[in-house]
Amino acid sequence: MNKPVLFFLCFVMTLLVFIVSVLLLRGSDDWLLGSMGKSKTLAGPKAHYLEVPNIVINLPGRSSRMCKAGFTLQVKDEKNVRLLSQDKYMGIVKDTIITNLSSIKQENLLTFNGKMRLKREIKKTINRSLNTHVVHNVYLRELLIQ
Repeated sequence: MNKPVLFFLCFVMTLLVFIVSVLLLRGSDDWLLGSMGKSKTLAGPKAHYLEVPNIVINLPGRSSRMCKAGFTLQVKDEKNVRLLSQDKYMGIVKDTIITNLSSIKQENLLTFNGKMRLKREIKKTINRSLNTHVVHNVYLRELLIQ
């Protein structure tokens, strides 16, 4: 082989190695199927959120401690955000949060596991109260114990 052809083959091989390396670093495992250049999105529906007004309660126990908490709900779709924003459904949501929040001891609210348990219980109780699986996640926006 002459030098120009050899140089061209080396260049093409180097270019192919570079392209494959970039694609592997990007995590694209289907580049051979023609999706090169298309952006990947996470599977699943677009997230929709409903901010619940802050709630203030007296915590159970001998000390008269107050708790102020703010929650945001991740719900199924925009229709459910509008539905849960209505007074009658927001009343159910707030009642559920107040009931769950007031059933937890102050010491448990201060721990990571206690907060996670509270969020799981709120999600489960709201979905059960509404007889549907509309709430996908509960986020604790604010927590103040005084």
